[in-house]
Amino acid sequence: MAGTGSLVQAIAAQSLLPLLVPRPSLIPANSAMLLAAGLVLAVAAGPLALAAVPLAAAQLLRGAGPSLYGVSQRTFRQSLIAPGQLAQATAAWQFLVYGAQALGALAGGAPTTATGPRATLLITSAGMLAATTLAAASPLRTLRTLPEPDQSAPPAAA
Repeated sequence: MAGTGSLVQAIAAQSLLPLLVPRPSLIPANSAMLLAAGLVLAVAAGPLALAAVPLAAAQLLRGAGPSLYGVSQRTFRQSLIAPGQLAQATAAWQFLVYGAQALGALAGGAPTTATGPRATLLITSAGMLAATTLAAASPLRTLRTLPEPDQSAPPAAA
């Protein structure tokens, strides 16, 4: 279902992005979609026939946000970083994001073992709520145009 959400969002992004970009405010919107997915997943219970609907909704939410978020955050990053330093900045960003995902998965094992997956989803959703609140309260929310890139930075050494 997450793949379906990603596909639908990627197709919709072609018509939505010209209306929305440059809108770094989409960054907190993605966090809100992931938060909603975690909460919906945490409340899914009962027989499979009843739990299938919230499980599918959670996967659709989880899959739909990253397509739109990825384009907006990359556009924003590209507007702030000199072209000669973009590759290093992207590599650093990917290292931090994927490294944090691995550490988060590792750190999630202990609370899941101690309290179960439902409580852990609620705890991690509370963390997502904090991140979403910070992002929504930041200047990103009101930014309507992208800043001009810094052309004064020297090109990166090979």
